[in-house]
Amino acid sequence: MIENVWQSLLIKNPTGLACALTIWLISGAYATAILLGFVSGSLAFIWRYCVVASAFVLVLMPLIDCFSKRRD
Repeated sequence: MIENVWQSLLIKNPTGLACALTIWLISGAYATAILLGFVSGSLAFIWRYCVVASAFVLVLMPLIDCFSKRRD
């Protein structure tokens, strides 16, 4: 059943799946940066990696949108 859901997502809406996976990866990057920042006691660590993750989103999301548009 779960395999059928993933297959239908891949076939019907690959852009939506790509956006969902990107958001999931970026939120994981935020969580990892915050966790490692608290463990190391360095606030600069948190800011640095959250900024890098945000920059990744700002670059990747428009690229996904650009490639997902149908060309007439």
